[in-house]
Amino acid sequence: MLVIDGSKGEGGGQIMRTALALSVLLEKPVRLFNIRRNRPQPGLKPQHLESVRAIATISDARVEGLHPGSIELTFIPRRPKCGRYRFGVSTAGSITLMIQTIFPVLALCEGYSIVELEGGTDVPFSPLFDYMRLVFLPIMERMGVKARLRLIRRGHYPRGGGKAVLEVWGVNRLKPIRAEFFGKLLKINGVSHCTNLPSHVADRQVKGACTHLEKLNVPCEIEEEVSRGAGKGSGIVVRGVSASGQVLGADSLGRPGKRAEVVGKEAGRKLKEYVERDCGVDPHMGDMIIPYMALAEGKSIITTCSLTGHIETNLWVVQEMTGVLFRVSGREPVRIEMVD
Repeated sequence: MLVIDGSKGEGGGQIMRTALALSVLLEKPVRLFNIRRNRPQPGLKPQHLESVRAIATISDARVEGLHPGSIELTFIPRRPKCGRYRFGVSTAGSITLMIQTIFPVLALCEGYSIVELEGGTDVPFSPLFDYMRLVFLPIMERMGVKARLRLIRRGHYPRGGGKAVLEVWGVNRLKPIRAEFFGKLLKINGVSHCTNLPSHVADRQVKGACTHLEKLNVPCEIEEEVSRGAGKGSGIVVRGVSASGQVLGADSLGRPGKRAEVVGKEAGRKLKEYVERDCGVDPHMGDMIIPYMALAEGKSIITTCSLTGHIETNLWVVQEMTGVLFRVSGREPVRIEMVD
């Protein structure tokens, strides 16, 4: 049985999400201890519990320690099954983090799966819904996995109440990825949304983003989405697309007291920086792609803008569990490649 210290690196829920997915795919039981030990409220919270239940259901796993506040978990998976699933959390627990947990397994479970997910679509400390749809999934398609993510309704902190549907056409092997450079910027697109707020909020977010993005001198089309939902919230995701089809993304989430223009400027500034540094992937994708690089058949290489704590943590977990080694070199951008 593999044993993983959940307090390593940034010490958050990412260690658990990556470790459980790899446990299923490697067909190796895992014991996690010190789960989220360094957080103000250590242990498993409702959104973590639902992520564990989700991947346990898909893999028919036996789980010990699955209760609120637990800092230790034993996970013994069986063979995963494609199919129709429904998972949800009553709080504003992140839907996108649940996707991070189950997607590697569904991607390599040869066949079709459809998953209904309920919770928070756009909440703090996780990628926004449109980032996963516009950036994560296109990069997964480059690695051979076709998937689709549909929004039913938005859910924000603290009410939640969001709903989305994930469809995955799994494969038996992943293609390696080479994302060393972004290349020439072709266009910018994205989504600025607001829920239960005046429509001008979405518009002002776009205008804020454009104060940075217009300096890149390419066509820019950012959709404005105004909707009703369980609670109030807003956010923006912007994506750069290169002439060779590479994508970079940046997002920013609104909150009470934060001007809509500032929300937009944050996302626009980040994307402009990523494009100008000629990064192969943005920092969000930089940590999420590490397990897929290790699982792919062949050598993968990426560059990203900086070596974040999340990237370092995922590198540690993946190397511990798979034995695949990575070489990290350079600064701004950082080069991450598999060791031959």
